[in-house]
Amino acid sequence: MSTEKYITKIELESKVKDYVNSLNVIDTTKKTIQGTLRSFTNQYDEKKPLEVNITIFLQNFVTISSFETAKNRLRKFINSVHLDVDIDSLGIEFIPVYVTIEDIQSKFAKIENDKLWLTDNILSEQYQMLKMYVYLLWIGVPKKHIFDLKRRDYDIADKILTDNDKKFFLRSIYYSDVCDLLHGELQKNIRNYSFVVMDKLSVYCIVPDYEFTDSDLNKTIIDLQNCKFDSPSYFLDRLTKKYVYSSKIITKSGAMQRISTWEKVNNRSAIPSIMSVVMNEANIFGSERVMYIDYLQYKKTL
Repeated sequence: MSTEKYITKIELESKVKDYVNSLNVIDTTKKTIQGTLRSFTNQYDEKKPLEVNITIFLQNFVTISSFETAKNRLRKFINSVHLDVDIDSLGIEFIPVYVTIEDIQSKFAKIENDKLWLTDNILSEQYQMLKMYVYLLWIGVPKKHIFDLKRRDYDIADKILTDNDKKFFLRSIYYSDVCDLLHGELQKNIRNYSFVVMDKLSVYCIVPDYEFTDSDLNKTIIDLQNCKFDSPSYFLDRLTKKYVYSSKIITKSGAMQRISTWEKVNNRSAIPSIMSVVMNEANIFGSERVMYIDYLQYKKTL
């Protein structure tokens, strides 16, 4: 006899609502707990056992800290509402997901080889912006900054991208894997370009001897025309997750690669006491503690 537990989505949502309302915690904590449980109910498939839904939900987290937090919140909720499922007995473990720039290139090759833009009616300009967006995530430009970057923020001659006061030296060893790829996309985008149709996909190419104007340089690097959504950032994030990898995985993988490069260049381990130095040299943002824990997980995949 099966011991699998089933519950309808409506029942689950009702239990979540009652549980959150019963919590005796400050409002900010209650909102974060509610956010986790809402995400769980949003992806919940009532045709599958509760145990399977829990497993699928937890396997979507890309950092060990977020995984453990979500697992702990689900455990407390399930125990409180007496759903009779022991999360710990399910054996769900954090599985880090990391990719290389070669993996990303393979994804782009598949898009082009399979002509995926024809199926989803993606405009050529949108696809070109997608490539640039992914490469900018890889080098560590914060996602919320990407759409503010102007063409003048990239020095084509010296291959230096400036995000506010932060400089990304693409000639640096930390970007040797993506330097030529990103430089090629930035150069074509910044210089005046024309579109040439190749195999039903129009790609842009540099117009020889074009002299850019102040107006050209003041345009944003990511310039989406005829966007399907009001928010270009949402549109590109959606395309990125569908065709390449999630923006979180791309950003995290690029950071892990740069920490690994730092260790090789300096012939020493990136231990907690020097993580601030490592992150500063390798252009990595975020919590030093979280980054160190993530890096320990990343090293296990090498």
